Amino acid sequence: RSPILSFFGSYERQEGLTTLINYIFLFYASINLLEKEAIPRIINVVVLTGVLSAGLGITQHYEMNILHLEWGGFSKDRVVSTFGNPVFFGAYTIMTLPLALALFVLAKKGWLILLYGLSFFIILLGFIFANTRACYVGLFFEAVLILAISLFFLRKNLQIKRLAILLLIAIIPLLWYNLKGGGTSAMERFSEVSAKKTEEEGHKFRGSFGVRLMMWKTGILMVKHNPIFGVGPEAIGITYPFYLYQSYTRDFPFEYEDRMHNEIFDVSVTRGLLGFFAYYGLVFAFFIFSIKRIVKVNFPEKVVLLGISAGCLGYLVQNLFSFGLSSISSLFWIAMGLSFLYIKPKAKPVSAKRYGLLLLVIPIVILAILVRNTYSADVAFRKNEYENAIKLNPFCRDYRENYGIYLVERGKNEGGIWPDKIIEEMNKACRLFPNDGILLSILGMGYEMKGEIDKALPI
Repeated sequence: RSPILSFFGSYERQEGLTTLINYIFLFYASINLLEKEAIPRIINVVVLTGVLSAGLGITQHYEMNILHLEWGGFSKDRVVSTFGNPVFFGAYTIMTLPLALALFVLAKKGWLILLYGLSFFIILLGFIFANTRACYVGLFFEAVLILAISLFFLRKNLQIKRLAILLLIAIIPLLWYNLKGGGTSAMERFSEVSAKKTEEEGHKFRGSFGVRLMMWKTGILMVKHNPIFGVGPEAIGITYPFYLYQSYTRDFPFEYEDRMHNEIFDVSVTRGLLGFFAYYGLVFAFFIFSIKRIVKVNFPEKVVLLGISAGCLGYLVQNLFSFGLSSISSLFWIAMGLSFLYIKPKAKPVSAKRYGLLLLVIPIVILAILVRNTYSADVAFRKNEYENAIKLNPFCRDYRENYGIYLVERGKNEGGIWPDKIIEEMNKACRLFPNDGILLSILGMGYEMKGEIDKALPI
């Protein structure tokens, strides 16, 4: 375990305990600081964000980098928009598609019908160009839920002709980009799941699904050994290799993983069974509540609740083959909170004076300082100013790892003081992040360079 890593989160994922606390706060704030009347405004903002991000993804597919920025190392057939990975971008699109559809169904003016219909189509194109299998599975379950609820509770009030036209138009690009073959075909990517291994590949895995199965097998062993509280948030990366070769003795193509690529295993491994039952208990309560409310409320509220529920379902289903990050999980927690506003009694907004101005200003100032320091540290890190980056943000493990790699290179090329510097810095790092295999390996290299093999071997 690594308490500091679990508290602050890793550099790339940022999913430590602090982030989990923020998710819970977003859920709480959505329920307690908003009123039901705010839901349409929030949904419009979410859909607008989906349109803008999908629009950028479409330009990336056609190789028009209008912002002249590099957002990830993927091709034009698997665009990332601003999410860094097509998986996360695809997840955001399937959360916003049902909301755009809800606004389209509820629109009464002609220009709004066209606007929301166009928004739905743009987000759908972004989804297609993200080309993520997990998100196609999520979209399928969304469609099943929407169809089932619509047939039982909405069919009398739906504008069938309007909806049919939109869905028929939507089917055209879905079929075109999947049947024509090439990089945008999700069907071709699904075929890789069951691809047979060649004779040359022997026992090695081919296709991501086989790799995931072995991750999940390792995850079962990790839960068995850490059943109550888990290994801690963000601690999979430093514990996974140890359990991998206990559950699987043959050569494995992915010896380092910081996620189980399945939220059930991610939650169970990192937060234990207590965290698992708390989280999925809340999710289960949300869906039971949403279905009950859909039966009771009026037609517009039925449509909105269905859009929220479908988006959350799509997120959860695709996360059975992926994992969440703050860029998509934040919307999930807010959406769950919004649904509970339908039973909240109407109340006057709470004035900030009630809590006192200081209680509002002080956290904002502290947060601003932390954000500034974190940003400045990242700028220094990108400039290879490792010592300055560590000084500004001493709790970032990745800064110390990259600094150690840099020192090893200097030590190999120049010798001199650099082995001592490696030992000094890596001892500091290992005190903050104990049991970290990579940091310990770099420390061992420092001792090896000094010729102190007796100290390197025990590490």
